[in-house]
Amino acid sequence: MQVDFGEISVPTTGGRKKKLYCMATVLAHSRYKYAAWSDQPFTTARLTALLNQAFEYIGGMPQELVFDQDKLVAVSENHGDIVFTEEFERFKQALHLKIYLCRKSDPESKGKIEAVVKYVKNNFAKHRLFTGIRDWNQAQIDWLERTGNQKEHGTTKKVPAKVHALEKQHLQPIPSIKLPEDILSAIVRKDNTILYKGNRYSLPLGTYEPSKTVKITIQENKLEIFDNQTDTLLAEHTITSGRGLLIKNNNHRRDNTVVINQLQSKTLETLSNTANAKQFLAAIRKAKSRYARDQFQILTTVAKHYSPEIVEKAIVECLRLKFISAVACRDMAEYIALSSKSCQSQTQPEEGSLPNGNVPVIQAEHRNVTAYTSLYGGMH
Repeated sequence: MQVDFGEISVPTTGGRKKKLYCMATVLAHSRYKYAAWSDQPFTTARLTALLNQAFEYIGGMPQELVFDQDKLVAVSENHGDIVFTEEFERFKQALHLKIYLCRKSDPESKGKIEAVVKYVKNNFAKHRLFTGIRDWNQAQIDWLERTGNQKEHGTTKKVPAKVHALEKQHLQPIPSIKLPEDILSAIVRKDNTILYKGNRYSLPLGTYEPSKTVKITIQENKLEIFDNQTDTLLAEHTITSGRGLLIKNNNHRRDNTVVINQLQSKTLETLSNTANAKQFLAAIRKAKSRYARDQFQILTTVAKHYSPEIVEKAIVECLRLKFISAVACRDMAEYIALSSKSCQSQTQPEEGSLPNGNVPVIQAEHRNVTAYTSLYGGMH
C-alpha cells in the first residue's frame, strides 16, 4: 500500500480560504483508495492513527507500506540503513510492518500514489465548500464509496472495488495495538465530561452513552477530543494545570433542540415546503443529528443557487438513492443544472415559428433524471 500527503486551500462558508491536509493511500493491485483530511498539519501520532483507520477501511493490513521520504516517517535514509522517527518506529514494530521509502530519483515507485493525491484533490476537494472537518471527512468517505473506488481505473480498466473484494482476502489481520502516547482513550462520564490529569473537560450535551469512549490527542497545550467511531472532533480545550477543576465550553451545556427545530422549519420554507423536502430534512436530522445545523445551512445555500425545480429533483433523487446528506443534494443539484444546460445547448429548432413569425419554436430534449445517477458520483 502506498501512502502520500497533499494539501489544498478550499473556500469556506464565510467566503475565506481554509488550508486542509490530506493523507491518501492506494493498494497497488486493485488501486483501491482511501483518504482522510485534517485542518491541522499532520503529526506522526496523527499519521499512525489514520493508518489504522485506513487498515480498517480496506479490511486488513497490507504486506508493505510505501512512503516518500517524509519527516513524519523517517529521520534519514542513511545509505540504506533507514532511521525512522521514534513514534513511527514504535508503530512499525508493534504491527510488524515492512516499510519501503521511495528514492527521490525513483518517480515510477511514487507514480500511483501521487496520481491518487492529485485525483482526490482535483475531483473531490477542489471547489468544494468547507463547512467543518467532520462533514468534510464524511463526504470524502461517501465520495470514495460512490466514485473513487467505483469508477473503472484508466490504466487497469477494472473497477477498484470489484478487484478489492478478492484482494482483501489476502490482507493480514489488523493486530490490536496500544496507540502512541499522545493519542489516549477516555471514558465519557454521565455529565458529558472526560477526566484528564485530575480535571474534567466538557463535551457537547448528549455525547454520553453507556461505555462510550473517545480519543484524546495532545497538541502542545491543547486537548482535542475525537469520536472513536467517526474520528470527528467533538471538543477542544486549553489544558489547565491544577486538579479537581471543571473546564467547560458554555455551548456544550445548551440544549439546541429548539434552535434546530426553528432552523429546520426555516429551511423547509426555503425548499418550498414540499413533501419530499420535509421527508429529506427529517431523514438528515435523524442520520446526522449532531451536524443538523451545518446540513441545513448547506441546503439553504443550495436553494439560493438553483431553481426550485432543480432543487426538488435533487432531493427526490437523493431520497431514491438514499443519499441522506446535504452535500450529496448540493452535488446532485449541480449535476442536474449542468445536464440541463447541456441539453439546451444541443437543442435543434423545429420547422415553424410563433405567430409573429420572428422567433422559431424550440423543442427541448427531455431526459429521464435517472440518466445521470450512474455518473453522479464524479461530481464535486
